[in-house]
Amino acid sequence: NISEGSFVTQSTVLGYMGTTGCSTGPHLHLEISSCFWKNGGCNYATYKSKIINPNTLINLPGSWTNR
Repeated sequence: NISEGSFVTQSTVLGYMGTTGCSTGPHLHLEISSCFWKNGGCNYATYKSKIINPNTLINLPGSWTNR
């Protein structure tokens, strides 16, 4: 349960793995953007154009893939 402005550390849980919809197995979707389109902060096209690669902000384990 983190939100904009939250302080996170190495022990902060960012999300949980799961499988819903048409997924082929458990996974965690992590997406970071500089605008929040769900509450009218920007439109979806602008949101998508402002997505930030999490690898530039977080040291993810080497076994994780970015797809």
